[in-house]
Amino acid sequence: MTRKYGNLKALRTAVVIVLVVQCVLGSVSITAANTVGIFRTRVSSMPGAMPGPVAIPLGNSVDLVGALNVAPFRRIRVCAKSQGSVSPIRVSLLIIQDNDQFAELEAIVIPPNSMRTVVFDVPGMVLRIKAQSATAPGSTARSNNLNMVIYGSD
Repeated sequence: MTRKYGNLKALRTAVVIVLVVQCVLGSVSITAANTVGIFRTRVSSMPGAMPGPVAIPLGNSVDLVGALNVAPFRRIRVCAKSQGSVSPIRVSLLIIQDNDQFAELEAIVIPPNSMRTVVFDVPGMVLRIKAQSATAPGSTARSNNLNMVIYGSD
């Protein structure tokens, strides 16, 4: 009798392992298939510029995107990273409705040399994205660097 139950225990363990592996592999492929990169900062505004951080002059703001279509997505994930920066960077996500800047969805403040990730449900139809670099009294730096990517998912 002991041997019979020993085989059952081994079989049960094997089934659990197979189910766990299938769940893990299945969830990875489902997530990857339903997530799309919809924005990435570029080193310069020139056509064909390499992805990477954008320099924001201290005390100034820049438009990163004038009109980003987010209508096809139920969620967006904003990942923003301050690199080699001497002061905070404020990233504003602005809702555009009927070609008018309607409201600010969120202002994400990124401390120097750190990263923030925020997820939004149903953010609207179109977003404008601006970044503002705070001043840094006493610093010899001229700008802060912001590296950002936005993903959309259904």
